[in-house]
Amino acid sequence: MLTEASELARYYSVADTARCLGLPEARVRDWQLKKFIAPVLTKGRIQFARADVARMFVLDQLQAVFGQTAIATAIAQALQPADLEELLDGNRSQIEVVLSTNVGERKFIVTVVNIEQVRERMAAVPR
Repeated sequence: MLTEASELARYYSVADTARCLGLPEARVRDWQLKKFIAPVLTKGRIQFARADVARMFVLDQLQAVFGQTAIATAIAQALQPADLEELLDGNRSQIEVVLSTNVGERKFIVTVVNIEQVRERMAAVPR
């Protein structure tokens, strides 16, 4: 059964985010230091919005395909929070991203697989 984004916690600590993504905390912190992602709350424990957790999941998938390249990062950063929320709700399975480059605009269709796995892990985090 799909868990809607509204049933998920609003914010996730670095440890929660890493657990949801199945990645080491060091990777999440590295992405934050490189400004690929930005925490929504910084007082006390650093916390990320649920859309940012989805963005990190997509970034991890893109890096699995493209490697740790600027294009993977640019695509992930161009994803809009509302689109990511719809992805978490199960209302979308892909997102269109248009990037402007020095040779013109490039359109990418980001198809996300295994989002249910991340959604289930996110649902396990207390609200």
